Amino acid sequence: MYKYLINSNSKTVIDEKLNLQLREKLQKKLIYSEFINFSGEKELSDILSSLKKQTTNTLVLIGDDNDFNLLIGQTGKLDSDIAVGYLPIKKSSLSKYLGLSNIQDSINSLSQRKITEKTIYSLSSRYFLDKIDLSFDENHKEKIIITTDKGLEIKIPSCVVSIENLNDDSYLTKTPIQITAYKIESQKQQSKNKTVLAKFIAKFNTNSEKREGLILSLHAKNFRINSLSKAKDSTGRIYNQSILIGKSPKTIRLISKKADIQK
Repeated sequence: MYKYLINSNSKTVIDEKLNLQLREKLQKKLIYSEFINFSGEKELSDILSSLKKQTTNTLVLIGDDNDFNLLIGQTGKLDSDIAVGYLPIKKSSLSKYLGLSNIQDSINSLSQRKITEKTIYSLSSRYFLDKIDLSFDENHKEKIIITTDKGLEIKIPSCVVSIENLNDDSYLTKTPIQITAYKIESQKQQSKNKTVLAKFIAKFNTNSEKREGLILSLHAKNFRINSLSKAKDSTGRIYNQSILIGKSPKTIRLISKKADIQK
């Protein structure tokens, strides 16, 4: 049985008209079920903990990438036999990653239930699918300390740390997690360097953050990041000063167009 999740606090609004269209499309494919709303991580976690494989074999998130990342983040609470699907409302990096070109394409993939077994990695008590960025306070003077599973310790200034799951690369099976650290150009410097046209374009660009320079790029099996300042990811979730990455890998059953299993 399918179940569908919608984040009631999502930045991507699903109005009554779209809601009805989605229901009709799912009904045509005979995979319609009740839409379940959640308002935050705690409520989502409780929902996932309550689901049993006897009554739910497929859990689908309807929304945007941030919403789906919230779901992936809490999959530690989800029964591993339950498949996870994504019905993106608009094109995005994750929809491209899963081979989903539009809403109908996503629904077709859900009905065909093509499943890929994907290893995801822990980020403290949460999980991430392919990539996640952590922003550390650039005004904090203390260094960030990154330690690999082999004991290599590197100190870097406050920056943005990008963490990527490269488990699909057969050459990186022993070191599947990549950390890349970038210095972010200050808003003041960005303003100084921009032309009038660039400033105008930036007003409409929600991803206008400029990565000024590469600080670090490193592969390992797992990492620990220690910092006196807390980190924040793109969904606004906060991470404490000590962050364990990759300590608890988990295999999820992910529905996508690019699948190696069909069940």
